[in-house]
Amino acid sequence: MTWTATVTINGAEYIYPDGPTLPELFVTQGQNDALTFHLGVLGNLPHDQDPKQPYNLGPYTVDIVLDGAPLETVSIPNHWWNARWTYYPTTVAITRTPAQIVAANRMFAFGDIDVPFGAQPATLCCNGR
Repeated sequence: MTWTATVTINGAEYIYPDGPTLPELFVTQGQNDALTFHLGVLGNLPHDQDPKQPYNLGPYTVDIVLDGAPLETVSIPNHWWNARWTYYPTTVAITRTPAQIVAANRMFAFGDIDVPFGAQPATLCCNGR
């Protein structure tokens, strides 16, 4: 799939991936055609020949086009240095419940899992203390 993202800020347009582009605003395509917008670099700033000066972008809009068809216009109120946001063209599917994730040892339990709202939780430790 072919995508373009046009960033409009203060009336100027910056077009990704083929340019012109904003200094230090990186746009990359990830899994499932997700686009990540990342402003800034950290790097080894004291030893860089040309250290980057951190800055924040004010409000801007992004027009996203996929395979030549307009997909969405996103309004960003502010974008800080070394911050990123990701646009997902499709809804992220929920494929596991929290209980299934805990049972597979992929995370530890936060609170009471699969307890309906308002129900009394079971005592998990300390012999009821």
